[in-house]
Amino acid sequence: GADLRYANLSGADLNCALISDANLSNANLSGALLFFINSREVLNLEPLQLKAKPSPFLCNVALPTYSQQPRVNPNRDCDRIPQLLSSRYDISLEEAQGIVDEARQHRWD
Repeated sequence: GADLRYANLSGADLNCALISDANLSNANLSGALLFFINSREVLNLEPLQLKAKPSPFLCNVALPTYSQQPRVNPNRDCDRIPQLLSSRYDISLEEAQGIVDEARQHRWD
């Protein structure tokens, strides 16, 4: 897996990213867009990284079990993702909402 220890991923778009076995120890995820990602196999993703200020945006993220304490809602920002996608990728809000709706239908096993 990728060695992302201490990586500055602030504001990064991690949409549909393949990050299995990546080491996220002390990575800065503030303001990052974590959308439609299976992160169950990542290493060292701490709950505090998901609560950073500004916090990363989470939508349809499969979190590793060790990151779920204290409880982190893997869909806490789904209502904000269409606007983010629209502005970051210069697409219509309707198109962005369609992308989010389609992605949210996927269930992680």
